[in-house]
Amino acid sequence: MNWVWIDYHRIDSTQWVYLNLLLTGSAAAALYTIFLKECEDRKHFLVQHKKNLMNFDRSQLEESESRLRFLVVLDSLTGLANRKSFERGIKMEWNRSGRSRQPVGLLRINIDHFEHLTEGGGEAVESICVQLADVVRGYTRRSGDLAAHVQKGQFALLLPDTDLNSSFQVANKIKEDIRKLAIALDAEGEERLTASIGVTSMIPRPQFMCDEIVKTAEEALRRAQSLGHEQIICL
Repeated sequence: MNWVWIDYHRIDSTQWVYLNLLLTGSAAAALYTIFLKECEDRKHFLVQHKKNLMNFDRSQLEESESRLRFLVVLDSLTGLANRKSFERGIKMEWNRSGRSRQPVGLLRINIDHFEHLTEGGGEAVESICVQLADVVRGYTRRSGDLAAHVQKGQFALLLPDTDLNSSFQVANKIKEDIRKLAIALDAEGEERLTASIGVTSMIPRPQFMCDEIVKTAEEALRRAQSLGHEQIICL
């Protein structure tokens, strides 16, 4: 940088005017440069802040939508499909299996004497439902298999491409797994938790609606319950 020395004693009034203008202009230019820099910094800050807000709002929205989908599709207690999503799943599988001419297996699983269990307290009943849900979930081993908690104490298991004999075998394994839980229903531990199961399997046909398989499985369950406890009926 080159320095310029000014002898103020030799400057006349006119030169003083020009010098003041020069110095004032230089200061103004410096201030203007600082002002532009500050404006640019503020603009950058506002743009970045807006982006952060948009990203925050988007993440919040995605989280809310995810929670909503969870509430709409899954049972909040067990994490299995709820009744509505299960009904949609049956319709979709019924149509698909109708085109491929493959059987659809359906199990309806009910905790025996569930109405008596509810007298013991809500937390105990919820714990039992969660444990049974884990058992039923264990048999959703293929992509099309679907387990649901259709109502308190009652579960359903949809098994695509599964005939009646194979569906019965799954039901029998579920019954044994529930027995192995060894959930005591009395203080002495003499009475254990059991479940009755209704089983059916159908090849979808044009003259049948998907409600037919649901009604048949429910009738099989009703007959199983009428025989006592821990029964399996196939229709």
